[in-house]
Amino acid sequence: MNMDTSAEKNVMSKVEEEIRTYGLFSSRIMCALSGGADSVCLLLCLKGLSEKLGFELSAGHVNHMLRGEESDRDEVFARELCRRENIPFRSERADVGAYQREHRLSLEEAAREVRYGLLRKMAEGAYIATAHNLDDNAETVIFNLIRGTGLKGICGIPHKRADIIRPLLSVSRSECELFLRERSQEYVTDSTNLKDDYTRNKIRHNIMPLMREINPLASEAARRLSGQAEENENYFEELLSSLSDKDAVKAHPAVRKKYIARRLKENGIAVNSLRVSDIDSLMESRASTRYSLSGETFAILRKGVLSIEQNRDIQPFYRAISSFPADTELKEYGKRVKIFCEENDNWKSNDKFNKKLTNNCLDYDKIQGGVIIRTKTEGDKITLAGRDFRTSLKKLYNSLGLSASERKSALVLADENGLIWSEYGGVSDKVRVSEETRRILRIEVTYEG
Repeated sequence: MNMDTSAEKNVMSKVEEEIRTYGLFSSRIMCALSGGADSVCLLLCLKGLSEKLGFELSAGHVNHMLRGEESDRDEVFARELCRRENIPFRSERADVGAYQREHRLSLEEAAREVRYGLLRKMAEGAYIATAHNLDDNAETVIFNLIRGTGLKGICGIPHKRADIIRPLLSVSRSECELFLRERSQEYVTDSTNLKDDYTRNKIRHNIMPLMREINPLASEAARRLSGQAEENENYFEELLSSLSDKDAVKAHPAVRKKYIARRLKENGIAVNSLRVSDIDSLMESRASTRYSLSGETFAILRKGVLSIEQNRDIQPFYRAISSFPADTELKEYGKRVKIFCEENDNWKSNDKFNKKLTNNCLDYDKIQGGVIIRTKTEGDKITLAGRDFRTSLKKLYNSLGLSASERKSALVLADENGLIWSEYGGVSDKVRVSEETRRILRIEVTYEG
């Protein structure tokens, strides 16, 4: 049937505009066809636009085997519809209940994972068009608002995510049904959608009607809100892409929190508001510390600069140095240490012996006995140059916010009287360079990358 009705024009126009505006183009598109009103409407719209927009259309159906005869009925209906419309059709069956038990998921999560997995299998690289509509988007915004997902959740359902496209997001559920009614096109109804067993159904049957009493165009209002939120999110993403780790420390709190969330996601760490808030407070205070994320993974902060690191199994290291220069490459530790002795040629006016570099410069003639390079051991203590107290390396490393792997691989130099240098911290006061220093032992540490 090819009736040219106002409902058909309206819906077809909206779908075409969505496809063009959001770049939902591909040479091949497979419509995810459940048999419900929305998916049947989408299928017929795509068929009507396929020649004009130049794509091949097919349909795919997933039988979740959750509703017995009703599930089989839906599959038969979808197949017969595609036969009449001359649209290539594929279907797959899956025992979602068994998948749910095996993976310990909710029924909704299990059905979603199975559905998208099988749709991708059937699509064979084509874009997959799903029938999420204007009202679905409003329900998602409310659902995410209740869950407290923040601005990202208010963005609602994206028009495109990887190979999934949603051309029906500007069309309401009632418009889909009117479209089908005017075409005298039947569809099937999932009986579980009529119950309030799921949170989304409760929103659909109870909250949305109340919102429409206040504002009949509530779904359209939700769409405007999610569109504005999406624009803000896109701006943040662009901003974060150009933001360095050091710049993030000085950024506005809103930007910092987005940055933290992004770093957590990149490292496979679950994002929640408490975790982000804790790390943000540490960044703002310019702290040097570590924050446990999960298992052996930590957020390491050095004067507020954030990195995400995991503990590594690092073996202790010990080597006596008999002569200088000495060159020690520690591939397991990802570092290289060079130690050499040189005459002091007026160190006070020499730029290379400025205050920072003297952290790695020792008075060679104050060293007692032989020199050993090794990793830190339990109980190590040092009196750093310019300080009048002795501190344990454990406390020193805590104050610097070192990760567990950095602690395990931290190197020290020792003579017969104890530590004379620590990789993190500097030289011991007893071997510090002074104006009377004749020979300098200089240490250079370079790191992979």
